[in-house]
Amino acid sequence: MRRRRLLVLAASPLLALLVLEAGLRVAHDLCGGLKGWLYMAGEPTTSEDALALPQLMAAADCPVAPGAKSGDVVLNSRGLRTIEYADAKAAGTRRIVVLGDSHTWNSGGMPWRSLWHSRVAEALDGRSAGTVELISLGVPQAGTAFEARMWQLEGARLEPDVVILAVSVGNDFLEVSGELADQTRLDRCARVCYVVRLLRNAWRLSRADPALAPPTALALATPPLPTASPPEPLATLPEPRDLAARVDVPHPSKLGRYDRTAPRLTVAEHERIVLGRCCISDTQPATTDMFVRALEQLTDIVQQLDADVRAHGARLVVLLIPDEHQVDDGLLQHIASKQGRTIEEFDIGRPQRALRDFCVAQGIPCVDALQPLRERARHEPMFNVRETHLNDLGHAVLAELTVEALLDAHLLD
Repeated sequence: MRRRRLLVLAASPLLALLVLEAGLRVAHDLCGGLKGWLYMAGEPTTSEDALALPQLMAAADCPVAPGAKSGDVVLNSRGLRTIEYADAKAAGTRRIVVLGDSHTWNSGGMPWRSLWHSRVAEALDGRSAGTVELISLGVPQAGTAFEARMWQLEGARLEPDVVILAVSVGNDFLEVSGELADQTRLDRCARVCYVVRLLRNAWRLSRADPALAPPTALALATPPLPTASPPEPLATLPEPRDLAARVDVPHPSKLGRYDRTAPRLTVAEHERIVLGRCCISDTQPATTDMFVRALEQLTDIVQQLDADVRAHGARLVVLLIPDEHQVDDGLLQHIASKQGRTIEEFDIGRPQRALRDFCVAQGIPCVDALQPLRERARHEPMFNVRETHLNDLGHAVLAELTVEALLDAHLLD
């Protein structure tokens, strides 16, 4: 009897772990991955199973609802962080649909009027044939496969003239490839065991100090935001008008203030994220092989998206948003030295070159922001401090380059 009790006591923890593992797997499938707690970069997405926008948003586990507050705006009636829009395009209107991730959603808490696509809409006002209407279908923590599904379910029926796919290279390569994302034994173990995944993510989330997080909204009375000022600036964009005067801005919520200098992550957590994304630039043979395979997957998605966009009478434009380590040499040097390596072992321009070459071969207009951002970063920071997203100055650069590309290619004539 005593031996049986000992066996039961010994088996109880294992049984509890098995039950927890099974429960987490069921919860992962039913709850869109329990964003944050069971998230795993490079994991196959369930977005392809979605048949309508609400299902797609649920697959992303995007914690939003129509009319909910999101920073300095209120989400529209479809639960998206964009203007209210009709399915049918108004006569004489040139419509732009934007697909992207958190850089397009709010870039780490940035006010609506400072986001790159808001600046694009403002700059094109009166500079193209007819009225320009820009609809953002960006969703945080989304990859290119998800964005392609967003196009199929929502964007394709909106009669766009131009579709802009914003590729965050530091995120999208990892989102499309589990092997590229799994750079440590812990990551590989978490890929297999959900209990390990839960503990890993809980530990990582605890490393982000909430006390460091800046407010995520902007007061109406805030003075005009500065723009980047390199020695030889690109065409200067007009500063966005007051939110209250805009007819194409989501309804403003109660506003606070945005501070690009307030750190949001601890030093250790920020370094961990940057290190994980450095694999896109790492020239080690094994990592390069994984990068090439991820590139093939990513370009297959973009190629299919381009074909579908053309079939709907629109043109696709690819905007390449670089990762922080590609823009900040000092940061890359610091991360490399901690690994006993040198900055020369990283080819920071590799992802952009590969994607640019692909776009040229496919006849897809491509906007590469890497070099302009590096030039401006010599004078002003282009990223929020310890947060991994471009700040308002960086978004001004993205907007300048995008507007220039759209006008030069006469895509809105």
